[in-house]
Amino acid sequence: MVIRIYWDGHAVPSVEAPLQDFFGVPFARQVKFESAFFSNPEGRSFNSFIPMPFKNRARVTIENQSPKECEAFAFDLNYTTGDRLLDEVAYFHARYRRENPTSIKRDFEILPRVSGKGRYLGANIGIRTIGDYQAPIWFGEGEIKVYLDGDREFPTLVGTGTEDLVGAAWGLGKFSHLYQGSLLSEKEDGLWALYRYHVPDPIYFHKDIRVTLQQISGATLKQMQERIKPENYPELTETHTRFDPSLHSDPRKWLNFEVPQDVCATAYWYQTLPSPAFGPIESYESRMQDLKIHTTK
Repeated sequence: MVIRIYWDGHAVPSVEAPLQDFFGVPFARQVKFESAFFSNPEGRSFNSFIPMPFKNRARVTIENQSPKECEAFAFDLNYTTGDRLLDEVAYFHARYRRENPTSIKRDFEILPRVSGKGRYLGANIGIRTIGDYQAPIWFGEGEIKVYLDGDREFPTLVGTGTEDLVGAAWGLGKFSHLYQGSLLSEKEDGLWALYRYHVPDPIYFHKDIRVTLQQISGATLKQMQERIKPENYPELTETHTRFDPSLHSDPRKWLNFEVPQDVCATAYWYQTLPSPAFGPIESYESRMQDLKIHTTK
């Protein structure tokens, strides 16, 4: 199912995402959690507490794109009237995108470049490791990058490892806090889900913004020799040459390399209208591919 929100009569949706991804959990999983923006108290409901100002009109739709009938759908929308807003309002936006797989040496775009003025709120991110690069190969060496107000080659904000984005460390178990969390840590399926919301540490933009995540994994020399086939040896980020085990002797040596992954993200931000015209959301079939959903009889 896809949720869309249109503000003040605009034809382009400011919010467009699969229903569950919008509410914080990717890869069609249900997880009990609570954050500053979302909650799922018993693992069977969706709640959002993000302020969404508008001047005259708001329209919220849900589209069932699956082949199954939705036999029941309940919702509750709370809003106020008579609020005194500024002449120039920054409207709430959200957008989902997925690449399965990502491309080598091309950072995944959590938020493609958008123009306007506003504030980046953060994102929830799903990562599925694939091929020879599954656990114990570690997926989380990629840097988060935020390009602000004309940045092109170099971003204003740069993180370190992916796990550092959520204030944790290598291995990344399950947890949920106000502004950061790791809701999935399914090592058997190579699935992780992270979120980071910039509430106490706001990220403002005045002209444009773009947010990306590097696709970099890491492993010890021993793990690479045991887990990766020679024909799939990746290029090391330190030397930009293909991994050659004969050039290394310490089995504990740590090596970083760029690899393809299955990555999805729902980004949240405020910006002035008009909303960016991203085009249609990925197809239902594309969004369902490789979700590895486990069902019980």
